[in-house]
This record gives sequence, structure tokens and C-alpha cells, in this order.
Amino acid sequence: MLKRIAVVGVRAGNVVRATHFYRDTLGLEILPHHAGPPHFKVGDMFLAVFERGASDGNSTTPQVAFEVDDIEADMATLTARGIAFEGGVRQDGDAHWTAFRDSEGNLLELLQFTRTLW
Repeated sequence: MLKRIAVVGVRAGNVVRATHFYRDTLGLEILPHHAGPPHFKVGDMFLAVFERGASDGNSTTPQVAFEVDDIEADMATLTARGIAFEGGVRQDGDAHWTAFRDSEGNLLELLQFTRTLW
């Protein structure tokens, strides 16, 4: 089922400015050749910087993605436990993922990598 926290996402009003902060100020290594929002390697996980949408307001709640081996099987297990997923499984080139919310409305994801990123 849930193997580890693979990605923590933060929202940014200015992704370019945030990218400079995480790369240049904090010294994090950016994931090369990623076809999505900037991802930075932190130990054995990633920090992703997402553009803040109008519906996000000034949310400071991070988005957490749990790595799984079999996203379809784990979705079925969690659906049986009462989890409602927001849409089906999506793919961004490096992973299959789907979103759901915890009991407090925080956005969470299941994430199955399609290739080794590092």
C-alpha cells in the first residue's frame, strides 16, 4: 500500500521566484528534464512547486503524495474504505497519480512512478 511520502508540493504565487529560492537560496538540486512543475530532490523524496490557482487563495497547506506500487489496486482498497477520488488516474510523463482529500479537506495523492527519476 503506501510505501513512503514521495512528493510534498507547495503553492507559489510566482513559480519562477520560488524556483530561484529553492534552487539558489536553499541549494536544492532541481530534477532535470521533468515535464511539469519544478521538482527538487530532498533526500529520497521531492519537493514540487505548483502555481497557486485562484481557488487556492493563500493556502499554506502542503500537498502530500504517497508512493504506491499498484495505483489501481490501492485505489480500490481505499475506495472500499470510503475514500472518494477526485477524477481518475492521470499521467504526467514520470508517474501515474490520482488525488483525494483527507478528513480535514487536505489534498493528498497516490503516485506510481513510471520510471526511475534519479
